[in-house]
Amino acid sequence: MVIDVQEFNQININFETKTAVFGPGNRLGEIYHKLNKVGYLISAGECIHVGLGGHATGGGFGWTGRKYGLASDNIVSAEMVTANGTFISPINSTHHSDLFFAIRGAGNAGYGIITSLTLNIYPVHPIVTSIKISYLPEQVELAFIIFAKVAKNLNENLSCYIELRPKSINTYPFSFNAAYLGTEEEARNAVKELIELSNPAYIKFEETTWLGIVDSYPIFTRSPFKITSYNIPPSGFSQEAIRVLVNFINNLECESIALFDLYASDVISGISINSSAFIHRNIFGVMELEAPLSGLSKDDQIKCVKKHLQFRQEFQAKYTSYFSYQDYIDRDLSDWITRYYGPHVPRLIEIKKKYDPNNLFNWKQSIPTKLP
Repeated sequence: MVIDVQEFNQININFETKTAVFGPGNRLGEIYHKLNKVGYLISAGECIHVGLGGHATGGGFGWTGRKYGLASDNIVSAEMVTANGTFISPINSTHHSDLFFAIRGAGNAGYGIITSLTLNIYPVHPIVTSIKISYLPEQVELAFIIFAKVAKNLNENLSCYIELRPKSINTYPFSFNAAYLGTEEEARNAVKELIELSNPAYIKFEETTWLGIVDSYPIFTRSPFKITSYNIPPSGFSQEAIRVLVNFINNLECESIALFDLYASDVISGISINSSAFIHRNIFGVMELEAPLSGLSKDDQIKCVKKHLQFRQEFQAKYTSYFSYQDYIDRDLSDWITRYYGPHVPRLIEIKKKYDPNNLFNWKQSIPTKLP
């Protein structure tokens, strides 16, 4: 059985506390547009078609992540129906604090049905500047290295994602895509060192609005794909790791894309991993390796996924940490519970036993009532 929460789509704003109550069925695009009408935003993801409930309770990084933090870090309260039908309200730092710990990072892992989330909201900046900086194939390795060098010192008003695509079908296979909360002049100054050191082949700045940034993200078309995720160490990738990754992207028969969310910022790393169930803190960022499978035969899909999984096993063992990001669900991930939640696994299991002792809410990667 799947419980559909799309009708839980209320949005109630409290201007005094600068918070808003959201139904978990709201999609991010709807939230951004409705809040923008009254001059506010939430700190959440770039993909506007994603539902808030699962996104925010599993982490949630986006266009303002380096300024205001992850969506899960901005949850101040929640309401939930548990397995025995009990309605719990509020769930916060002083009421049901154990459940509050769990739902901020593992809230999409089977504790109950969340019926509302209260999040911090922030004023919309009057001018937001989009930045696109791109590199030719022969520049990719240096660009990676330079970016890792300057990333931690980038202004907190800048949040970004990076794309690495196959060189055979992309003039600029490596691109830095950012939103800067401010003017073009301020944005240019923020990335001045990156540009001077890496000498990109293409640069574009454009002043726009917050909604201009929100609506610029590529439209998601529902289709089959395979995703694996990787936590990048604070120093970034080694030169060898970059070469291995680029070679994989360039030579795989099924087109694959590597997307990187830059976490490096005090607002994310400055929070203790013991404050919530979300453990991915002191890192450079998270890499999502995505292989679209539409248009491939069943046999080719199987071959593509098999190569991805083999690459993941070898690459993760050599070049990244042991951990993976729970919002990029990977049904083939071994030891997923440790890779997602690290040292919090025993605590999360105890909380699960308290609120869902018979494991009513369960699926392949939900928190169990005992260790596997």
